[in-house]
Amino acid sequence: MKEIASAEFDAVVSEAGREWVIMSGLERSIFNKISRHKALKDWDISIYRGVVTGYNEAFIIDEETKERLIKEDKKSADLIKPLLRGRDIDKYIYHNNGLYLINTHNGIKEKNIPPINIKDYPAIKKHLDKYYKQLEKRQDKGATPYNLRNCAYLEEFDKIKIAWQRITSENKFVFSDKGQYILDSMAFISGFNSQELAYYMLCILNSNLILYWMKNIVHEYGSTGFRLSNQYVEVMPIPEADSKTKNNITKIVDQIITLKKQEKDTTPLEKNIDEIVYSLYGLSDEEVKVVEGK
Repeated sequence: MKEIASAEFDAVVSEAGREWVIMSGLERSIFNKISRHKALKDWDISIYRGVVTGYNEAFIIDEETKERLIKEDKKSADLIKPLLRGRDIDKYIYHNNGLYLINTHNGIKEKNIPPINIKDYPAIKKHLDKYYKQLEKRQDKGATPYNLRNCAYLEEFDKIKIAWQRITSENKFVFSDKGQYILDSMAFISGFNSQELAYYMLCILNSNLILYWMKNIVHEYGSTGFRLSNQYVEVMPIPEADSKTKNNITKIVDQIITLKKQEKDTTPLEKNIDEIVYSLYGLSDEEVKVVEGK
């Protein structure tokens, strides 16, 4: 495959929203090799923002409150969903925070799904009533102060996902299980036709090469790091791979996730992933040294 022309390369960078700086020949070669691959948005997936509650104190509860609400009314369990926040994630894994979202959603009009009627959930209504003044004043609300704002992609939370924190110091992408909700400090990718594809993309997104891409493309955000908004993630170039490579990567990612949950060192496995990724993008040994700062 031939390298893309300078004009084509500049168009890719422009689409990400950042003017380019002068590069060395090796650097331009690296970005030509990265940018010739299909953008993530063209992989038949979708990117969404996490849930906006308008008043977290009311809608985010801990384990003790969850158990109490279910004890008072078993139907409460239907609306209480495990919740993931940006501060809880690391590369590949998230740390259990013991927090849940009260999902008094506002329905999906296009699919004839009605808003939650709070009267059907007396224990949850009693809990939210403690915050009624604040709920009533908030802008992000649905049909009633008890309902969350409209969310047309509500059903996407019931699928496997890849999530990330939008303000971050590095590329920390994590696999999110079905039924886990994502808070609005984060964004997520869904629409994967298999867990293998999700794991494949997860390894690419967490790779050292994508971090290099981020450092050169994504706008810095003060001393915190990067504002990794959807406009950047959706244009990240993702290479195709054969089924053997995807299967191999899936096994390695599964090992990494298992070991990280056990708080064990995964450096050798992540190094292995980086080597596979360099190969998928066709980088030379000299170009790898540039990426790794050697």
